[in-house]
Amino acid sequence: MKAEHRVEVTPDPEVGSAAEVFVTKTTDGRHWVFMGPDWRDVEIETMEVTESSGWIYLGLRAPPSYATGVESVVYRSTTQGETWESIGGTIKASVVHAFANAREFPSRVYAATDSGLYVSPTGGDDWRQMMGGPAHLVATALAMVSGSLRFLFVGTEAGEIYRIAPDIPTNVETQSVGPTKGHTLEQNYPNPFNSQTSISFALPKVTNATVTIYNLAGQRVRSMELGELPSGTHRVVWDGLDDDGKAVQSGVFVYVLTAGRDIALSKKLMLLK
Repeated sequence: MKAEHRVEVTPDPEVGSAAEVFVTKTTDGRHWVFMGPDWRDVEIETMEVTESSGWIYLGLRAPPSYATGVESVVYRSTTQGETWESIGGTIKASVVHAFANAREFPSRVYAATDSGLYVSPTGGDDWRQMMGGPAHLVATALAMVSGSLRFLFVGTEAGEIYRIAPDIPTNVETQSVGPTKGHTLEQNYPNPFNSQTSISFALPKVTNATVTIYNLAGQRVRSMELGELPSGTHRVVWDGLDDDGKAVQSGVFVYVLTAGRDIALSKKLMLLK
């Protein structure tokens, strides 16, 4: 019989509402191993396993004041359930309903909570609340479509469904060439362009970087948060779509490289259709 690891949440009948995690080692489901955590009076609302990294995320309902051992509403295991760590300290919510992430970018995780949507570009180490649309509604369901055109779908308590093209890059290539003399931003190529264009830049050290496209009125068109990148040269591809996944009309735009808190470099590009 082919072995597999299947994660399920099961209440312990002897302790009532205890939240416990078990893992089956075979496909027949008859051999189970207790994986913790040893909580009491805590309800696990949802669980998500990232396909590429194998990390496990638990979303909880905020426990009553007398519950012990629980520090936040989000926990993560990077050891196949052997150990668990609290990572939801910055999420101001009383329940996490769902998680989602793009298969190609396992470190970017989205969480649907009763206080809106949260995103972590670092696999859960830090979270920020998303803005606009359903971001501050009670989000109860999430689904991510991966591939060349990515969409995040959000279901709300009111029975509404929203869609957004999340702020993750269409394509990023990195070439580590050792430390560079400073931050540089190259002219996009091709320029003008029709369907997609490449934007290259260099970083002198490990830095969180973002490439943002603005129209000439200063309105944000597309934001591509690249996360933490090593020193060296990098290339990101803009596919001519805005943050909602809609094709942008022809025109002149400004692209801005933001690196860390102090560096912002910009150049202009032209989209012709």
